Amino acid sequence: MHDRHVRVDAPNPTLSVLTIGHSNHPIEKFLGLVRQHGVEVLVDAHSQPVSRFSPQFSRRVEAQELYQRGIERLLDGIARFCVCILCAEEDPSHCHRRLLISRTLVRRGVDVQHVPGSGEAEDERELGARQQRGQLSLLADAAGAREGSGR
Repeated sequence: MHDRHVRVDAPNPTLSVLTIGHSNHPIEKFLGLVRQHGVEVLVDAHSQPVSRFSPQFSRRVEAQELYQRGIERLLDGIARFCVCILCAEEDPSHCHRRLLISRTLVRRGVDVQHVPGSGEAEDERELGARQQRGQLSLLADAAGAREGSGR
């Protein structure tokens, strides 16, 4: 269960946010996951929230400014509510909600927890470490294969 919006088990209580991908889960399962973690506010972070019919929002400078304002509003919400960032991808490893939003929040001192279909949340730091170990072992395996082939 999510400890509201402040992690009380941390040495210094920190702000905390959840992320979730609805994937192709039936609505009942998805709502069950949201309830299980005490979510009070869902923030839709689909990768294409800007209308293609409003080209004035497509310029890079305005998009960056809107992103920063959105992060500030999100931080304000996280301080007051149990917030969950929503998009379609279940696996946060390959999702923009992690690659863009979560990383920015972590740099700002927010504890990020990813909720998969199993319902067991995974901490962003654990996910990052697990991915790095996997990448390192792939590189080590490739280097070993080159050495064994005499290259």
